[in-house]
Amino acid sequence: MSMKILFVDDDAIARKNMVNRIPWASYDWELLYCAKDGMEALEYVKTHQPDLILSDVKMPVMDGIQMAIIAKDYNPSVKFLFISGYKDFEYAQQALKLNAIDYLTKPVMTESLISALKKACNIIRQEQKVTHIMETGYPTIRRHFISQLMYSNFTQADDSVFQAFDINLSNGFGTVGFADLKTIEDLPPSKVMELLQNGCRQFSEYFPGSFFIPIDTTQIFFIFTADNTSERSHFYARIQQMQACLNTWFETNLHLYGTFYYGSYFQELNALYLSYQTAQKVRNNQTTDLLSRIRRYIQTEYGNPELTLQSIASHFNINHCYLTSLYKDKYGINLYDYLIQVRMEKAAQLLMTTDLKSYQIAELTGYNNSQYFSLSFKKYYGCTVTEYKHR
Repeated sequence: MSMKILFVDDDAIARKNMVNRIPWASYDWELLYCAKDGMEALEYVKTHQPDLILSDVKMPVMDGIQMAIIAKDYNPSVKFLFISGYKDFEYAQQALKLNAIDYLTKPVMTESLISALKKACNIIRQEQKVTHIMETGYPTIRRHFISQLMYSNFTQADDSVFQAFDINLSNGFGTVGFADLKTIEDLPPSKVMELLQNGCRQFSEYFPGSFFIPIDTTQIFFIFTADNTSERSHFYARIQQMQACLNTWFETNLHLYGTFYYGSYFQELNALYLSYQTAQKVRNNQTTDLLSRIRRYIQTEYGNPELTLQSIASHFNINHCYLTSLYKDKYGINLYDYLIQVRMEKAAQLLMTTDLKSYQIAELTGYNNSQYFSLSFKKYYGCTVTEYKHR
């Protein structure tokens, strides 16, 4: 599959030259579109999924860095390659925070640009390969398969099935659970997956009768059992020990902690599937509660210009890619679109109830750039700020 590229520059000549500057097809690259500014680029990102955004930094209304921050809210996996006529250290620092692949200063020779694009392509292809492997190459660790396995085998299983999974319930209890992990920004997905696979092997050995498997880079599924534990309170203590052990490993190897969800306790193996269903229900209920808290947080913090999908995810200690998926599945819109909705509704309310100027309302609703606020307002309501106030 070719690497899909979006080019952003306010210079019409630069956009025209970029089309013919590089033999895109010969490198298996596809120049999807050339956007004239950050606003147009964001509209394109919302409806398409470019792998890479090649962007100028200095542009009117919205610079390349501001555009990139918002673009990641719409497409967390997109990569960036910045071009600037300025050797501005502050811009370069911001680019690094966005995990930009490179920051090139003008004039950029074609050979240097091709070299940077090749570097970007290698990184993107490696991540796509890991994602493909996790989605199709490990079917035995995907949640749907686990569900089918439990339903078809564990509900009517004999001892041989559980011996194969090394599950032992001699005078003890068991439970099914999940450990959700936050984004690990400074490690490639392939390395995270390798660490989790090694960690799960260690956990399975350290806790006999239990097994742990990574579903992806953000979640571990496990069946935890403890034999010779006749009291529920004793089993609960064993669970807490297990959770502490896993969190110690997470902190040492990944510099984070896990969020744990548990199903019902069982003493009979044929009740294992019920425990799995309960764990899913607990997780779903807590997810609904989490998304409600996130919506309330946005309604309170909408005036903060630094509020982004990544900052929200970090505040709630959740993977930002996972949060994007969760929110869209629950409410049918992108989380960043909801933030815009809240800001626009608050702006309209201020227009109707105060005599504040447009730039003042922009500041109060989280916009450092009043021109960008005005353009966003017009796009959202179909009229200018002044027209809306007169209505």
